[in-house]
Amino acid sequence: MDFNVNNDDVESSGFIDKDKILSLITEERIFELVFGIQPKEYEYVTSPFREDENPNCWFEVDEKGTLRFIDYANPRIIKGIRMKSVDCFDAVMVYYNLSSFFKTLEFISDKLLKGKPKPTKPVVRRKPREKRLVEIFIKPRDFNARDAKFWKAYEISRQNLIDDKVFAVGKSIMLNTKSGDYSKTHSQLSYAYTGFKDNRVKIYSPYISKGKFLTNCRADDVGELDSLIDEDEILVISKSYKDCRVLKNQGLNSIWFQNEGMMPNDEILADLGSRFEYIIVFFDNDTAGIEAAKVVVARINSLYPGKSFYIHLPLELTEYKIKDPSDLIKEKGKVALIKFLEKNNFYGLE
Repeated sequence: MDFNVNNDDVESSGFIDKDKILSLITEERIFELVFGIQPKEYEYVTSPFREDENPNCWFEVDEKGTLRFIDYANPRIIKGIRMKSVDCFDAVMVYYNLSSFFKTLEFISDKLLKGKPKPTKPVVRRKPREKRLVEIFIKPRDFNARDAKFWKAYEISRQNLIDDKVFAVGKSIMLNTKSGDYSKTHSQLSYAYTGFKDNRVKIYSPYISKGKFLTNCRADDVGELDSLIDEDEILVISKSYKDCRVLKNQGLNSIWFQNEGMMPNDEILADLGSRFEYIIVFFDNDTAGIEAAKVVVARINSLYPGKSFYIHLPLELTEYKIKDPSDLIKEKGKVALIKFLEKNNFYGLE
């Protein structure tokens, strides 16, 4: 690319706007201010906006042609910005704690444009992208001894899995994904959570660090929703199938959200609020889990005041990498979990 020396329209005009900046530099260059690298679409990364050790976030171009950082595990709203999906300007504003959008534009201009040569040709903006629905098909395999060993650690039985429509996956076929169409043979343990609307599926591969979850599920796909017992006084909302089934096996009425950052619509929450006296949100005991639980509780209580509250495991257990009910039963055993549940009135509020 050819450059003119020391010509900066943004600086000389005294006026900064988003479109002018994007005619001179790419969204990738702006994201680099936050991530230290220029992002590549669909490559997994960790989030700089929360505690995050597993690279399960990514960059994706939306229907309008805007490059966005996607983190469905982050439910927070900061400066009016929903952190599940942010563009490069919002990312800079939040990361550097800037007070306004104009201050953000000034910051970007100072860092990337001021005193720099200007390209003779404007940056070509992306065209809007047509979104196609991802389809997932699985070829189940028989449960075997490896499966039994994995689930036994959580005291989850083969019959539990069958009742909950959980299948061991031998092969999966993915259509219209971020990386195109492909099939995959699952040599590692993988499980498909099914029973959702329109045959949507969530595949869980516990021993894979990148891409541990593959799914086309939406926030409204709430696990175990159809198996609730209305006679119970208390409903427990968990953030994963394992946690939900562990709690069900202790005699509790439980459902699970797709993750801590994906909350179903108000119609679903209102229905739950009308059916249960109390709703306990039981997410992880880390910062992300606690913040997410607060958001869910606030939403439910906006519909039914005083209906919901959140509980988490003691913070000191994070030292032992115990964050949730399934971790607790695996590491400390069933008795430890039941003691915690009884102490915190999961079987009846005082």
